[in-house]
Amino acid sequence: MTTEKIRTKTIQFKGIFIEILKWGLVLFLLWPLVTLGTQKVHLVRILTGIVLFVIFSGKMLYDYVIISAMKRTRISLKKDIVSFLGIILGAAFLVGIVLFFIAYFIILFVAESQSQAGQ
Repeated sequence: MTTEKIRTKTIQFKGIFIEILKWGLVLFLLWPLVTLGTQKVHLVRILTGIVLFVIFSGKMLYDYVIISAMKRTRISLKKDIVSFLGIILGAAFLVGIVLFFIAYFIILFVAESQSQAGQ
C-alpha cells in the first residue's frame, strides 16, 4: 500500500471513531431514562444528552442531505446556514413532540396508579 492510501484509511478510521464516541456520549447521557422508575433522575445529564442528540442528528441530516445537494449545485453561504439551522430546529421539534408524549404517558400512569391506590 502506498502512503496516500494508508493516510486516507487512517483519516476514515478517525472519523468513524469520533462518530462512535459522540453517539456513545449521547447514549451515556440518556441512559438514566432507561432506569427512570428505579433510580434518581439526573435532569441536567438528561437535558445535556437531549441537546447533544438534537445537534448531532441535525448535523448528520445536514451532512447527508445538504452536502450531497451542494455537490450537484452551488449554494450560497447564507442558504447553507439557514438550511442547517432549519434542520436542527426540525430535529428539536421532533424531539420535543416525543418528550411531550412521554411526559403525557407518565402523567397518565401516575394518575392511574394513584387512583388504584385510593380504592
